[in-house]
Amino acid sequence: MNSEGKIKVRLIRSDETEEDVYLIASNWVKELEPLIDSNCFDVVNLRNGIVMIVDDDGILKQKPINWKASMIYWITGHPNSWHVFGDVAIMRDRDLGD
Repeated sequence: MNSEGKIKVRLIRSDETEEDVYLIASNWVKELEPLIDSNCFDVVNLRNGIVMIVDDDGILKQKPINWKASMIYWITGHPNSWHVFGDVAIMRDRDLGD
């Protein structure tokens, strides 16, 4: 969290574009949901204090495979796992809050 009470989040979209956004720490869930089009998400540990926020229902909503996010998922200790579907967010796990 920075001095303004915001956390940095990297969005990785299914079209492979990326964008950094800053969310209010106390309200990051509500701000993030529309950015990744999800109201039910999972937090995936990527190790070294980094997590990936993924749409829990991405495959059910028939979202496209996010190849970049899938590769990150696989190389951080989850080989031979599912693909990641839809847009994702990467952030520090310490910014998740309590």
